[in-house]
Amino acid sequence: MVQRRAARFVESDYHPRHSVTQMLENLQWQSLNERRAHNKVTMLYRIVHGLVAIPSGPPYFIPATNTTRGHHLQFRQQHCRIQSYQFSFFPSVICLWNTLPASVVSSPSLETFRSRLSPLSLR
Repeated sequence: MVQRRAARFVESDYHPRHSVTQMLENLQWQSLNERRAHNKVTMLYRIVHGLVAIPSGPPYFIPATNTTRGHHLQFRQQHCRIQSYQFSFFPSVICLWNTLPASVVSSPSLETFRSRLSPLSLR
């Protein structure tokens, strides 16, 4: 809703019959959901590669033991009993991270990671 209001403001079009969806397409904005997902996996890339002072080991990040599918940097999905924890950073980003292709995860730099990540749609 915030993004839709912002689109009307940027386009200076408050007519109730004009399509906000069309305005968003014209502006070529990512949805806020996609932006949040991209920011989460970018932060996890920084954690995994030691670019921030957050440890990448247990208890939050446990490497997956079975790597027959996906990439070699997968983490074990955490079981969450409480919804407030289930939707917090660590469990939600692991799910997104594990679905990324190996070519994206094994990027040599943060800029390369972001450029490879940008055409992907995460949800």
